[in-house]
Amino acid sequence: MGLCLSTPSTLSKSNDLYHLDCMSDRKGSDFLRKLSREFNPGCDVATVIFAGYFDAGGRKIRQVALQQFFLESQHEDQLAFTWDEYDIDFAFQYFMLASNNLVTLESTVDESTMNEPLSHYFINSSHNTFISGAQLFSDSSTESIKRALMHGCRVIELDCYDGGSSGPVVMHNGIATSSITFRSAIKTIYEEAHTTSDYPVIITLDNHCSRKKRDELAQILLQELREKLYVSKESFKRVWPSPAALKGKILIRDKHKVAEVRESRDPYMLR
Repeated sequence: MGLCLSTPSTLSKSNDLYHLDCMSDRKGSDFLRKLSREFNPGCDVATVIFAGYFDAGGRKIRQVALQQFFLESQHEDQLAFTWDEYDIDFAFQYFMLASNNLVTLESTVDESTMNEPLSHYFINSSHNTFISGAQLFSDSSTESIKRALMHGCRVIELDCYDGGSSGPVVMHNGIATSSITFRSAIKTIYEEAHTTSDYPVIITLDNHCSRKKRDELAQILLQELREKLYVSKESFKRVWPSPAALKGKILIRDKHKVAEVRESRDPYMLR
């Protein structure tokens, strides 16, 4: 198991930010409830995990429902239960953050050098990073992207659409949120990606653009990320480079239809 690829845990603790490398130091239901709300104040992690299995009124989950949860959601059937009923916050702490759980096990990765492949690490990630608050009605903002990076986030998600004369835009489609230009989002990432950490940043493109606009996205990435843009010399990698080898770099994670990938001769299109 690896540590969370983020800002140092000493910094995260002093600012009361929670990453996987310091979660085992925290105790109590107050911490557990606060943990899930660092980036989304409306999220109650225990109710999300046990949704459909517990009594919402009393925040209790019975043993038979807990057994069903682990069997259906986790495909586990060899768990021992002590009580007939559990408070869902306690159940989350007892089962999800138990001492033998993957999340809180001692890291086996060399944290001093960070020379293991990138895939050996947990990475501090964000979802719909460009949205300033609740997903349904908040504005899109470059400040939200900057804030996530300043909090140690290493994965930034951008939902990309064709836009208009100003080029492709980043927005949450189908709801009452505003948009920002793709170029402004990428500029912000370039400027702030390595303010708190030299380790790589990954941009995840939830790409809804047409083929023509995807070409424009690629040009913007080349123009704005410049020397920070990581472009592999290999078309297919069996082993990822290490975080240490990728210091100061920004990686692009995108999805294309298989047929489009096979037809493309573009060296910048991931395969």
